[in-house]
Amino acid sequence: MVDVAFIRPDAVDGPLRQAWAMLADAGADAGAQANVFAHPDMLLPAIAALDNGGSARLAIVRDDGGALIGVMPVTVAKRLGRFPLNTLANWTHANSFLAPICIAAGAEVAFWSALIPALHRFAPHARALMIDALPEGGPIHAGLLAAAGTIGLRCSVERQVVRAMLAPDIARESGWAEAYWDAGVRPKKRKELRRQWNRLNDEGVVTMGELDAGEDAAPWIDEFLALEKSGWKGANGSAIASQTGTESFFRDAISAAHERGSLCFTALRLDGRAIAMLLTLINGKAGFSFKTAFDETYARYSPGVLLQRESLNILAERNLDWIDSCAAQDHPMIDSLWHERRSIIGVSCALPGTSNRIAYGAAQSAKRVWHSIKPASGN
Repeated sequence: MVDVAFIRPDAVDGPLRQAWAMLADAGADAGAQANVFAHPDMLLPAIAALDNGGSARLAIVRDDGGALIGVMPVTVAKRLGRFPLNTLANWTHANSFLAPICIAAGAEVAFWSALIPALHRFAPHARALMIDALPEGGPIHAGLLAAAGTIGLRCSVERQVVRAMLAPDIARESGWAEAYWDAGVRPKKRKELRRQWNRLNDEGVVTMGELDAGEDAAPWIDEFLALEKSGWKGANGSAIASQTGTESFFRDAISAAHERGSLCFTALRLDGRAIAMLLTLINGKAGFSFKTAFDETYARYSPGVLLQRESLNILAERNLDWIDSCAAQDHPMIDSLWHERRSIIGVSCALPGTSNRIAYGAAQSAKRVWHSIKPASGN
């Protein structure tokens, strides 16, 4: 019989954390399951630093032999979208670009089939389940649909974003990065970038660097945080270093990623000083373009785009199958450089029970009414 337990994040012991990390690494090897945000080295520092209300718990699901088959952070929300409805949701945060859910490949249906009926133990008054930031059509999404259907629950897509990703068919060919760049970036833009590169070299010595495996990550982290905070994000308070919690999470998570060899940290430097930096998190054969920043005083040279071009050659050496941009939909910079797309959705369903189905159905009906009058109202 599959076992489901709900525990405090600070109750994760060494054996559980090790089993969880192994599960996350195995999922990465499965390709479509790759999700660096579900690794304990990413999720546990996030909860410790950012779950200010202490509401998050970890749903731990084991098979009948006691082997770990999945971990999901859960919390309770008072609303489902715009509508007041007690909802159990996957806990997440603004710097997690996928749902931090870790499930053994092939066990997705078993995970959801065990977890959904057990959720009432954690949240007796919850009426619905909301899982945000799922790759559409991926194994975890498919497993949720299959398990919910078996229980007799209808799922609904609450929101969707389509963002850029790098997944070229030529990724296994020698020199593919340059070929991809030339095929995807307009000749006029490539010419302008060459001009900007040459003009930047007139300002001083331009170098491209990468954080080495045995190098201390702390100075690079300090440099990135200062660079990001010096720009518009610092001005409006959205830089990582603008908040103690986000900075603490970032330092812990990036240091851990570097230690386990799962970080590609690149920098474009002018006379030794970083004017653009990019952090790509690696999970098996997948990459996640986690954070980037540039010195806005050099904006006329497009240092962020130049860094993307130079970093592409470095990332190509990692033999990755794909890289998720983690960017907003219709991002003006990365959408013009990376030409594949990834659909990320939020999915809801009622929790088991007649009263829950009725309450959830009422919320869905209200949503349809609201969407029907929204165009007319102009709101």
